[in-house]
Amino acid sequence: MKYKLLLILVLLVFSCDYWGEYEYKIQNNTDKDIQIRIFAGNWRPNDIQQDSFNIKSTETQLLRVTKSENLGCTSDNPCGCYKIIEDLGDIKVYYDGKLIDKDFKDIIYWSYKSKSKGIGTYLIIIDDSIF
Repeated sequence: MKYKLLLILVLLVFSCDYWGEYEYKIQNNTDKDIQIRIFAGNWRPNDIQQDSFNIKSTETQLLRVTKSENLGCTSDNPCGCYKIIEDLGDIKVYYDGKLIDKDFKDIIYWSYKSKSKGIGTYLIIIDDSIF
């Protein structure tokens, strides 16, 4: 019985996952306001505080802060952090009232900056190169 209890304790200690905290932001580097619509996808409904945003020129909007099972990421190795982006159902970006026809959940649009191990920010920059 003692061995079983010891085994359970060892498994609990060594099976704990590290949780990181990640911010997801969109930066508007255009000369006009942009509109953002988010469709929840696999996110739980309470993970999104707002499903539409109007982002003024030169401003940055925080979309979401999440805790993610992870071993921690760095700028050089964002590893599995992109899993949360993949879980995103859809992000629609409108410029001058017109839909920008891009798949913004694709990791090619996101940059990652590490604040420390397991804590970082994902950012999409909307500028003229997107059009």
